Amino acid sequence: MIDIGSVECEFNRRYSIVTRRILRMLSENSRITLTEMARELHLSRRSVAKRLKRIEQEFGISYTINISKTRIGLNNPHITLVKFRRRPSTAVLCNLFRKSYIPQLVVPVKKGSYDLLIYSNSTSFRDYANWDRDMRSELMQKYGMKWEQSQIVFTRLGHIPVRNEILQRTRIPERDKKMLMLLNTDSRISLKELAKRMNMNYKTCIYQFNELLKKKYIKRFTIAMEMRESASFMSLFAKYVPSESHSRASSYSRLLFTKDERNPLISRYILKMSLVGTYDSFAIGVFDNFSKSYKYVVQAYKKLMGSLAPTEVEYGELGRPLLGMLPISSGDISKEYASIRRYSKGYLIQK
Repeated sequence: MIDIGSVECEFNRRYSIVTRRILRMLSENSRITLTEMARELHLSRRSVAKRLKRIEQEFGISYTINISKTRIGLNNPHITLVKFRRRPSTAVLCNLFRKSYIPQLVVPVKKGSYDLLIYSNSTSFRDYANWDRDMRSELMQKYGMKWEQSQIVFTRLGHIPVRNEILQRTRIPERDKKMLMLLNTDSRISLKELAKRMNMNYKTCIYQFNELLKKKYIKRFTIAMEMRESASFMSLFAKYVPSESHSRASSYSRLLFTKDERNPLISRYILKMSLVGTYDSFAIGVFDNFSKSYKYVVQAYKKLMGSLAPTEVEYGELGRPLLGMLPISSGDISKEYASIRRYSKGYLIQK
């Protein structure tokens, strides 16, 4: 069995432990106060404020939220792989996908076995089916392609941020919808500013904020970072039918996906999902370069699963998203993989 515990990413070592710890804190709770951060880091509040401003600029921090899609009625999550015969231009793809609220993430592939990765969701299956049919029809006629689609049944690790365009379509109360959209754009917004943007008094805003959390619409206040030029983001899609129990297959994959360095700049694995359809599993891993990411994402997965069943794998090194955000952060992988939820507890504001 491959020893992935010995792998260390060079890009993680280029930054101080303080920088990495700040990114970890923001990934786990982007609403953490400067005072709380200063206490944890044993630094002055002023020093932390300066470091945070520099980190926000250097890493392109987006403050966002991990939304419980099922609780707000987004029950049609799909991952699609596209392989073109004639690859369209970036401008064409951007214009095409921005026409609809359904695609949440569109990422081109720089190197690998497919050209495009799409994450989509919708408020109704009919809307999704119509969009899927129209997209396949237009792309097939103009460019020729292979369109391989799988439905997401369970997210084991990480999340994919959603666009405000889809939140606008949900059927939750208008106040909840508006506040969710504001927090989705800036999860670190102060309650005073939130009250101003919501056009309500401060105490009412606190009540509404707490009600939003009690409804468990938000799993976590978190961040997404811009992609690092010094890192390789490798996506993996696998299909397998274990000859033994699925529970053993799950425990094998856990050995791979829970490995991480201490306080990494970016988590070694940022996404792991179970699928049904064309593929059974989807993951994104992050390493220093293509050869290393291929070895410790694609080959490592094949070695771990190979003793249980023949495994087919599609892979691709991801480029910068054309639409949406990748969930690049620095969370506690072991806790996330064990499905430890940090819902409203700890975020509720005392009146």
